[in-house]
Amino acid sequence: ILAMILLPGLVQTGQLPAGELAMNLVRLFIFLVAAVVVGLLLVPRLVRHVARFGSDEMLLIVVLGLCFGLALLTVYIGYSAALGAFLMGAMLAETRELGRITRLTAPLRDMFSAVFFVAIGMMIDPHILLAYAGPVLLITAVYVVAKVGACAFGAFISGAEARVALGVGTGLALVGEFAFILATL
Repeated sequence: ILAMILLPGLVQTGQLPAGELAMNLVRLFIFLVAAVVVGLLLVPRLVRHVARFGSDEMLLIVVLGLCFGLALLTVYIGYSAALGAFLMGAMLAETRELGRITRLTAPLRDMFSAVFFVAIGMMIDPHILLAYAGPVLLITAVYVVAKVGACAFGAFISGAEARVALGVGTGLALVGEFAFILATL
């Protein structure tokens, strides 16, 4: 969350003054507290009320409206849409209808995932990739080895056996979709 808040300002101005950073963090804290308090008071009640109608379509529309609405609000006040979507997802995870919501949104999640990765792939210029093939391969190799090593080490020192720790490391090495979001910012 902190990276999503700081990167746009840093990219636009090339610097990040301490006063602006402090104000950004205060605004973020106030927004997060307000969104979570209001969200945890209202969202579960609204979802429970809509779920009583027994209509999957109505529940799906309300859930998507809440998610896109909070994402739009966060963009309006100067933060990333991903922050709003993340917050609403956390609030919806606290509802009793989480299983039903997960089942209803699974096809949309899969579709948006495919669109997301295709869009990221379309931003890559193959000519530049070929021109910098050496550094790209080196950075990729270092990243994969470091990520596998760090995740495996973390699992190992927390008590997992070496084989299990290596499985955790290799399983988590490819989880980095959030880096794409930060790259677009």
